Amino acid sequence: MSGFTLVEVLLTIAILGIITTAGIINVTSFQKTAKLDSTVNELVNNLRLAQSQSTAGQLPPGTTADDYELNGLPRYGIEVSLDNYSLIAQSTLLGQTQENQVLQSFPVTSPYSLTPPGTIIFDRITGQTATVTLTFQDTITSRGSSITITPSGSVNTNPL
Repeated sequence: MSGFTLVEVLLTIAILGIITTAGIINVTSFQKTAKLDSTVNELVNNLRLAQSQSTAGQLPPGTTADDYELNGLPRYGIEVSLDNYSLIAQSTLLGQTQENQVLQSFPVTSPYSLTPPGTIIFDRITGQTATVTLTFQDTITSRGSSITITPSGSVNTNPL
């Protein structure tokens, strides 16, 4: 008679179980890293969009240049809060005080955090801003990226 003994079958099943478990752990880790990287890239792209809209003098939807104070076309930026960040237009409409108009919000959901809260505004003509470093981090694994905006408006990312 030929065939496999019970010990051989159980040993094969145990080895396959170990290999499958290792594969699932690696896939899960890869998915978390990919989601973190994707979210950081989305934030960087939105920073660059805000800078581009500032230098182009783009108007928010539903407004015209006549709606703004002399030479007061909007400047664009990102406003960071505890649970989201928003693409904003900062402007002074005729006869009003300066305000930030939220154009689009992006949630920052658990287990991620984005710090520090604040506002990054790009200059209208040059696209420059103050030096700012944001930290986007997975609070469970401590993986993340630091995103640095230089005075010239350059946006750089570095892993934590």
